[in-house]
Amino acid sequence: ATLTLKFRTLRYSGHQKKRLKVFTANAPDHPLTVRLLVDVIAGVVIEPERVFFGDVLMGKRPTQTIQAKWDTSAGQPFEVTHVDIPGHDFDIDMAPIEDGNWRGTSVTLTFKEPPPLGLFSATALIRTTHPDYPRISLPMTANITGRVWVQSRVVYFGWVKGGTAKTTSILVRPFDSHVDLGEVSASSRDGRVQVDVVAKPGDPPAWRRLRITAPATAAPGRLDDVVLLRTDVVGEEITEIQVRGEVLGRGR
Repeated sequence: ATLTLKFRTLRYSGHQKKRLKVFTANAPDHPLTVRLLVDVIAGVVIEPERVFFGDVLMGKRPTQTIQAKWDTSAGQPFEVTHVDIPGHDFDIDMAPIEDGNWRGTSVTLTFKEPPPLGLFSATALIRTTHPDYPRISLPMTANITGRVWVQSRVVYFGWVKGGTAKTTSILVRPFDSHVDLGEVSASSRDGRVQVDVVAKPGDPPAWRRLRITAPATAAPGRLDDVVLLRTDVVGEEITEIQVRGEVLGRGR
C-alpha cells in the first residue's frame, strides 16, 4: 500500500517529530509505527506561535517578545514592515535577528497602560514583505489578576434541570508566595446559590476551593447571583464572582 501524508505546519517551527500508527486487518492489536521527521524552516516562522503573557498582577505593564524569521539554508529573506494590535495601545520594538542560519526580526510587545482586571484577548497583525505571507494573525492572551488569584470571575451553570442540584468549583489561591490570604470565606449576595469554601486534599496549604451550588429547591427562571469571596488581603477584602444560569421547569 502507498500512504500519502500531508503535514499541516500551521505555526510549528524547527525540528518536528511525529509518529504515524498504521493498523492492519491481519494484526489489529499490533499497529506499525512510522516515525516522521520534518524541518519547518522556510516561509515565515513565528516563535512562539502565540503571545501569552500568563498571569499578570493588576497594575503591571506586561511584555513579551516573539520572533518572525527564516532559515538561510531553505527560506526566502523578508522584512517585517509593521505590527499592529487593533483596538489596543502597545509599545512595539523591533530588532534584527542573526542566530546561526536564522535571520529575521525580534518583536517586543509591551502594554502602554496596565490592562484592566480579567481576561485579555487580542490579535497581533504582523505584516511582512514575504510574497506568500504578507499578513499574519497572532493570538494574544493574558490573565490580569489581583493578589487574590481566582480561577474564574464568571461562573456559567447553563441550563439546570428543575428539582436537581448542580455544583461547580473554582480555585482560589495567592498570586504568589508573598501574599497571605488569611481567613477565606464566601457568601451569596442574593441567596440564589449556595456557597462554601473547602481545602482539597493534595492542594498546597494556602489554596482553597470555592464550591458554588445551584440548589434543587431553586425556582425556575434566571439563576443570576453574585458570590462575595472574602479574604484578609488589604485592598482586596471582597472579590465579586458573577454567577449566570437558568433553572428549567420540572417538565422541561
